[in-house]
Amino acid sequence: FGAAKIGQFIFPGADAVGELVLADIGWPSDLSTFDSIQLNLASGADVGSMLPKRSRDSHKGTFGTALVVAGSINYSGAAYLAAAGAYRVGAGLVTVATRPEHFNAIASRIPEVMMVDANCSDFAKQVDKYETILIGPGLGRSNWGRGLYEVCMGLKIPTVVDADGLFWMAELGAPGHADVIISPHAGEAARLVDSNVTQVETDRLQTTKELIRKYSVMGVLKGPGSIIFCEENLAICGHGNPGMATAGMGDVLSGIIAGLAVQRFGSLAESLVNAVLLHSASADQASKIVGQRSLIATDVIRFLPKLMSP
Repeated sequence: FGAAKIGQFIFPGADAVGELVLADIGWPSDLSTFDSIQLNLASGADVGSMLPKRSRDSHKGTFGTALVVAGSINYSGAAYLAAAGAYRVGAGLVTVATRPEHFNAIASRIPEVMMVDANCSDFAKQVDKYETILIGPGLGRSNWGRGLYEVCMGLKIPTVVDADGLFWMAELGAPGHADVIISPHAGEAARLVDSNVTQVETDRLQTTKELIRKYSVMGVLKGPGSIIFCEENLAICGHGNPGMATAGMGDVLSGIIAGLAVQRFGSLAESLVNAVLLHSASADQASKIVGQRSLIATDVIRFLPKLMSP
């Protein structure tokens, strides 16, 4: 009654919830601010309807230039998934900086992507022109990945950090600027806050507060009942399903975050919330067709257009 409860969306409590109906019982309006944690129960279609219409004189530069820095040896798929996610939510131009060995594999799946040789001697000059950077999917934990991470974080461009980028953040400390979004799962969050997965999952809300305190970033703690955090504002995503527990889902999400952020429809925090909602709502739509057991990351990309065009 009156409001949804946190335990209905954070596990294990959420597993005991059947059909959830919220009923107004006449609480005074001034009680609506009793809790700083918001439950995001909007539908994916709601997000699509909130995005502004495209002007007829638009061009690709209107909708931003995003750079995906990803794909060490054996990880070309991560770069593809992130780039495809960014494009599917409307980014104007997406470039992938990776090893030249991956160029053909990525271009064969998504020919719209531009390529940059991440090994080039003037890499910093090549990438400082982009408006948003995503770094981390399949980046690896060798000195190659560390060097790319340090260059990108030194540019002070709005940056999404995921996967192995989070490994390097844990190793090297807080970023030097505020416009950073992180998207850790429980294992990555545990490394970031010097904890373990059990402790993270026992109190996910406390973990998000520790991430804010230690790194001064915004982001999402992924998992059942993903928690979105920006400064002291927290939101819990009410969408998603167990079929999302499969490889590549995080790569797609980080690409969606970067793709929305680069379009500058609102604040970075708004882009983050909308991205998490679109990602999980698309996974829910896809699971109705393919089933949760057969759901894979590319299905989420495939169902995004239906949510982006209300």
